[in-house]
Amino acid sequence: IVASNAGLYSFSVTLQLKSTNASTKTMFVWIRKNGTDIARTRLDQSNNINSGSNVLSFSLSDVSLQVSDYVEIMWAVDDLALFLQADAGLAFAPAVALIYLTILQSVLN
Repeated sequence: IVASNAGLYSFSVTLQLKSTNASTKTMFVWIRKNGTDIARTRLDQSNNINSGSNVLSFSLSDVSLQVSDYVEIMWAVDDLALFLQADAGLAFAPAVALIYLTILQSVLN
């Protein structure tokens, strides 16, 4: 995500987690700015869902960005049986995205 305007930004992230077994496993999510991890943005979520899904959500506000700064949403797992996955639509419900991302730039007076 590349900033086209300088300012303070807020990010709201929701990830669709999937698992293929019931063992406990952890997903780690954090944010990088210009290739460097932003301190204290890591969120860990342990899951023991068996062939099911779960949602991990977090928000981060007041991230200062200059024009052309970029932000990355990073993730890692301690077990490959836990992963991000989008799901196709069903006859009665729409598809599920892999990630939902909302970005807001603060309005400065």
